[in-house]
Amino acid sequence: TNIICESPLKHLGFASIAALKQYLRYAEAKKLETRFLLQKLGLVQNIQQSDEGRITGEQFQAFLEGLIEIANDPSLGLSSALYVQTHSYSLLGTIAESSKTIGDAIERIPLFERLVGDMGTTQIERSSDAISLTWQCNYTNPEVVPHMIDNVLASWTLYARWLTNSRTRARKMYLQRNAPNADVLAQYQRVFECPVLFGQTRNSIELNNK
Repeated sequence: TNIICESPLKHLGFASIAALKQYLRYAEAKKLETRFLLQKLGLVQNIQQSDEGRITGEQFQAFLEGLIEIANDPSLGLSSALYVQTHSYSLLGTIAESSKTIGDAIERIPLFERLVGDMGTTQIERSSDAISLTWQCNYTNPEVVPHMIDNVLASWTLYARWLTNSRTRARKMYLQRNAPNADVLAQYQRVFECPVLFGQTRNSIELNNK
């Protein structure tokens, strides 16, 4: 009888080259040297691939660990979200181009987020006038996870605004972690343009469905 033992290690799936390049654009803008980190993780050849290429989730998490150490930036997740490129998610853009509201655009996210990778899962709750996006990170490093949450929520918000040509502000943002210092809090408010509540039960953002 063959006995199959499940590994206790959590496999992290894959991440798209588009997701990696977003952080590399951030690093370049901040004049951070990432060449050694890329070499160490065997990613030098990968960054030459198209945005549809993939790396392992373990490689991506290790890259983010190294970038966090190099950058020493408590707002890395938020800051890197500013470097999302809309054409990097061309298929999602094609499918969502008819979206008339931010709610319409965001509601399509769970259907296509695997194009970007297995970094986490999105849950959508919608009412007549609001839509709530909650993101659960699948990664395991406690230093990486908060930055990924910030990056994903900010990236999707900025992308949805681009799709709908809208500056509609979020209503509220909810985060499980403790409140940061005043400088970081100001960065949240600049990006999301709404009250940010800490010590909550979920990581989510609530937007007007308009």
